[in-house]
Amino acid sequence: MKQSLRASVGSVLVAVGTRVGAVVLAIATMAAIVFALLNFDQRARFESPDDGVSWRDTTRGVEALQVSANSPGQKAGVRVGDQLVEINATPVASALQVTKKLWRAGLWTQVRYKLSRNGEEFETPLVTAPAEKPESIENYLRFAGLLYLFIGFFILWKRWNAPRAIHFYVFCLVSFIFCSFHYSGKLDPFDYEVYARI
Repeated sequence: MKQSLRASVGSVLVAVGTRVGAVVLAIATMAAIVFALLNFDQRARFESPDDGVSWRDTTRGVEALQVSANSPGQKAGVRVGDQLVEINATPVASALQVTKKLWRAGLWTQVRYKLSRNGEEFETPLVTAPAEKPESIENYLRFAGLLYLFIGFFILWKRWNAPRAIHFYVFCLVSFIFCSFHYSGKLDPFDYEVYARI
């Protein structure tokens, strides 16, 4: 009698545990999908200021490594190898400072660059513009994430009682999260979690 009671209590606990696990997985899946949609919306609407120049730190100072075609930097006359001395009469010591100063200036704002080319310094105005977004790569990753989620859901739906089916679904859900979430550029706590952890 005691053994049958223990067995029935054990089977009830297993059934309750399975249902709780299924509810937790459903909530986690819905949360991941909602946050992925919110992240997609933020990424599509948010624009960060840029000058179209890739700056790098060198022993001589901050140097232009690459200037994108038709960018604000090219229109202002910045060339590869130019050293950036000042932005708006404030000295620039690192490439990171360039990004920070452009962020403070904002979109569609005119800033004055003081550049050094072949030992000669000159100033040039530059109007910041929205940075280009790598949308094709991000959309490919989002598609791959949706594919992971679909495959995981399909396997879980068809073979939910198979060994390791839940493990496989969790793997697919985590893959969906890694593929679907991209930092928006706001550098808020959500961006920090997505960018720093992935």
